Amino acid sequence: MKKRKTIIATNDFAEIISEKLHQTAFEADPYPIVVTEIESSTIVAVNQSFCTVTGYNKEDVIGKTALEIGLWANREDRDIFQTELMREGSLKNMKFDFRYKNGNIGTWLISANIFELEGKNHILTIVNDITDRKRAEERILEIANGLTLATGEKFFSILVCRMSQTLDAAYVFIAEMAAPGAKSARTIAVCKRGEEIENFEYDLADTPCENVMLDQDCIHPSRVQELFPEDHLLVEMGIEAYAGSPLKDADGTVLGILVALFDREIKNPDQIKSLLQIFAIRVADEMGRIKTETALRESEE
Repeated sequence: MKKRKTIIATNDFAEIISEKLHQTAFEADPYPIVVTEIESSTIVAVNQSFCTVTGYNKEDVIGKTALEIGLWANREDRDIFQTELMREGSLKNMKFDFRYKNGNIGTWLISANIFELEGKNHILTIVNDITDRKRAEERILEIANGLTLATGEKFFSILVCRMSQTLDAAYVFIAEMAAPGAKSARTIAVCKRGEEIENFEYDLADTPCENVMLDQDCIHPSRVQELFPEDHLLVEMGIEAYAGSPLKDADGTVLGILVALFDREIKNPDQIKSLLQIFAIRVADEMGRIKTETALRESEE
């Protein structure tokens, strides 16, 4: 068995820790930080980032244990954490689930060190909240499930419907220019609230899609109708938020666009944008494959 390694604080080190607990650096740190006294298991300090992430006020947690406030989603995880920390003296990026004040569960990577301060052992824990990243990974898998063997129109249909369901989007569609140089777009797959509907053609002028066709990722988390008052289709569909990504071939030529429309404000625009960009690459590849096959058939006729 390994001997537990405790960091013994010198007077100078103790002063540094004390300053970190009370001065601006501790409060301004973007990562949530928790300091716990080992003997009593009580929380003695948290920074503002901890409060922002968890929803707790400092008064809610200081002087109480993590178990008392229900911070650990699974008590067994807390036992694993303490056992490993006592044995090693420090931990880095261990993944556990925690409960926020509103009851939601988040996933954290936590790193911790044991240090001695004023004659007592404490745990300094730094948190990396990866809840959004984990959810994004889950969404990618949800959307990708079943797409591996699909090709052509079937691929496009499955993709837009899976994206609509997973993102809780009112509409998801893939569109291409109606004709070379045209000022309108024509959808090749459309899903409305999880159900595939008929394709349609629409004018690009004064719409967010016009910008996406010009090779610009575009996301408007709210009030998109106010930003594009001439886009009457947004009004008819009851759309509040817009996200679109261009579909480009290997040469960078825009083949079309992948769009998600929401009847609510988007709370996680960066995540939505990343997901669209990921699947836009796959859609563009399929469009390019179809284009190549079509050209080959025509040359053989």
